[in-house]
Amino acid sequence: MIKNLAIRALSGGIYVGLIIAALVSGQLWVGLLCALFAVLGLFEFYRLAGNIKGHISVTVLDILAGLVAFYAIIALFAGCPSAKIAVFIYGVYFVARVIVQVFSEDFDPLKRLSASLMGHIYVALPLALLVCIYIMSPALAAIIFGLIWINDTGAYLVGISIGRHRLFPRVSPKKSWEGLIGGILFTIGGGILCATMIPKVTPFYGIGQFIMLAVVVSLAATFGDLLESTLKRSAGVKDSGKLIPGHGGMLDRIDSLLLVVPTVMILTVGMNIFKSLFCN
Repeated sequence: MIKNLAIRALSGGIYVGLIIAALVSGQLWVGLLCALFAVLGLFEFYRLAGNIKGHISVTVLDILAGLVAFYAIIALFAGCPSAKIAVFIYGVYFVARVIVQVFSEDFDPLKRLSASLMGHIYVALPLALLVCIYIMSPALAAIIFGLIWINDTGAYLVGISIGRHRLFPRVSPKKSWEGLIGGILFTIGGGILCATMIPKVTPFYGIGQFIMLAVVVSLAATFGDLLESTLKRSAGVKDSGKLIPGHGGMLDRIDSLLLVVPTVMILTVGMNIFKSLFCN
C-alpha cells in the first residue's frame, strides 16, 4: 500500500513538474508538451474506440492528422502564414480518410470514421486551444491548471469525508454531490486568491470575474472527468492506459482539461463580445 502511494506520488509529481517547467519555459515548450499529450491521448482514445484493431496504419494516419489539426489551430490563432498549408494538408487527409473508409471492409464503417474525427475534436482541439490561451495569457494557462488541481483536491477531500449522495452512479460510483459542491467551493477560494494576488494579468479581473471563472472551471472539470468515465465504461476498461503508474493513462490525467480549456475559451470570447457590444 505504501509502495503504491509512493509510486503514485512520484509519477504525479513528475507529471505536474513537466507542466510547470513548460509553463515557465515559454510558448515553444508548452506547444511541444501539448503535442506530446495529443499524440498519447489520441492513441488511447482510438484504442478505447476500437479503431486500432487490425487498422494500425490508419490509426497512425489519424494521429498524424490530429497533429496537423493541432498545429493549424495554433498557427491560425497566431497568424502564421504556414496555417494555410496545414489547413490544406488536413483537407487532403479528410477527403482521403473518407475514401479509405468507403473501400474498407469494416463491419461498422460509420463508427470507425466518426471515432477518427472525434479524436481530433475531443483531444487535439482542446490541447491546441490551451496553447492559444498561453499565447494570449501565460498567467491564465497557469491559473487553469491550478484551479483544476484545486477542484480535484477539494472534491476528493470533501467527497471522502462526508460524501453520501452519488452524483452519477451509472457513470462514476465514487463521485458525490457533496464532493461536487466541495470542489466548487475550494475552486472559488482559489479564484479569489488569484484575484487578490495577480490582478490584471489575464482577461479576467476583479473578484467577481474570477469567481465566475472558478465555477466554470470546476463544473467543466467535473463533467470532463465524467465524460471520460463514460468512454471507459463503454469500452469496458478501468483506465485509458497504463502510461502513468498509479494514475492510469494520459486521458485519465487530462480528461478534465479537455473540457475546461474550450469552456474557458468560450467564456473569454463571450466576455469580449459582451464588452464590445454593451460597454463601449
